[in-house]
Amino acid sequence: MLYRITSIIRKFVLIFTIFLIYNGLNIYAKDQNEILYMYANMTNFSFWLIFLMGSILLSPIGRVFCAICPVGEVNFLTSRWGLKKRIYFNLSFLQGIAMLLLFLLVITLHISRHPHYTSLLISTVLMTALILGLLFRGNIFCLHLCPANGFLKFYSKFSFLKIICNGDVKVGSPCMVFLNPCNHQRENCHICLRCFENSEGLKVSFKKPETNFTPLSINDFFIFSILFGLTIMAFIRVVRNIREIFVYPPYIFSQILNIDEKYIIYLVVFFGVIIYPIIFILLVSFLKKVFIKDSLKNIISETITYLILPLFSVHLILALIKLNARLGFLPYVINDPSGKDTIMLYQMKKIGIPYDLIPIDIMKYIILFLPLITLFCAYFIFFKGKNYSIRDFINMILIIIFFIFIEICILMWLFKGIT
Repeated sequence: MLYRITSIIRKFVLIFTIFLIYNGLNIYAKDQNEILYMYANMTNFSFWLIFLMGSILLSPIGRVFCAICPVGEVNFLTSRWGLKKRIYFNLSFLQGIAMLLLFLLVITLHISRHPHYTSLLISTVLMTALILGLLFRGNIFCLHLCPANGFLKFYSKFSFLKIICNGDVKVGSPCMVFLNPCNHQRENCHICLRCFENSEGLKVSFKKPETNFTPLSINDFFIFSILFGLTIMAFIRVVRNIREIFVYPPYIFSQILNIDEKYIIYLVVFFGVIIYPIIFILLVSFLKKVFIKDSLKNIISETITYLILPLFSVHLILALIKLNARLGFLPYVINDPSGKDTIMLYQMKKIGIPYDLIPIDIMKYIILFLPLITLFCAYFIFFKGKNYSIRDFINMILIIIFFIFIEICILMWLFKGIT
């Protein structure tokens, strides 16, 4: 029953996504007065706000977004009667490149402002998933190309949802991401429930988050570095003092190399997404290596594991701020999916920008305490009930320092004048 319900939801979301492609075509934000198309048009509103921010908010439960993703559904449907070739190489590093490419498209071409570009992006992704499905077995797009998979597989490590096996298990449908339903790491499971079809002995259960860390591949290290850089860049760009420190090295570097000013943004992105995260992770890992007798690969993997929850709290903050400020557009996009009438009424000053769902004077305190709640969760996941070793002490210090940094940024961003 659960599989059938999920399957129906997936097909409904796929039909809705096809409508979104049509709804956004040939609609551009031609000037500053039409910039509200980013939220007044249903295509932009659904993709950039509901789909993207919703996937972040749902990740503590599990990979619920993957369970209903229309792209995965297209990949699955076409792979059932395609050539069914097998890819024997791990190309998951492409997920990190896809995240970086999407970020560059947003900050350079401003595709999130134009419904037409968003429609082209969605249709390109669906077509890529369709072609890969016709060629290869399983959900190859999800495994190797999907940028959402790039962060969900890290955050879902600490999710509560897990597929488990009871008694005599009969699996009638192969896993589309090549997992054994009875023996898998929960961060790799997409919770699509397709393995439930014609199967017995499988069920979805709420389980305590896993506390152990597993050695990461080079691809996973690369993806996490990009995720780390993109998230911190998005967070500190609203904090002027820290942003200036962040931008200063690439600016000096551009002066030395005499790089044209219009290209500095790419240098800033390169430093922020590639250089800074790798230097930070390696520096912390080398410092830990002085006190911990273990292989550097294991120490790096452990460092990344302990950084996931602080990083998730930053993602959660950004998602909540965005949703709180823009969900007020929902009545507009329902009544006017194209957004044209909404923009016209706004230009005529007959309507204004919707108010925040929760006033910012209240919301900023919620945001201020959110990292502390996440820190409390980190304590129970990683440290509660342990006999502390030097390893645990160092990891605890690392987490606390990161959370202090987050709180300072929040104070400088939302409580201007307090710090």
